[in-house]
Amino acid sequence: MIIAGAASFTARGAIERVGGVEVLWSQWFFAYLPCDIITILVAWRLTLWLYPPEKSALTREAGYLDNEIRQLGGWNAESTRAALLIAAAIGLWLTDFIHHIPPSTIGLG
Repeated sequence: MIIAGAASFTARGAIERVGGVEVLWSQWFFAYLPCDIITILVAWRLTLWLYPPEKSALTREAGYLDNEIRQLGGWNAESTRAALLIAAAIGLWLTDFIHHIPPSTIGLG
């Protein structure tokens, strides 16, 4: 549903070629956001129902994860820069109806 796979690219291309309508990433995102959320929640519940976990809780593994996160340390200049660049890219994708910069150009940037 999100423009990220072959089926979505094919559908978008067909809509633009056959229908003569420009399909922007932000329009596609907002149009299919409710379907995406419902699909994720249903798939999650279905997976838990069909494949229940063998253990109800992770005991030893939780300590391992806490230790690894502690070793990563806090935010530094590089992680802050990366977070800002990702936020800028997402912001540009969500506002492409205003500036009409192609998503591929934003991604390459």
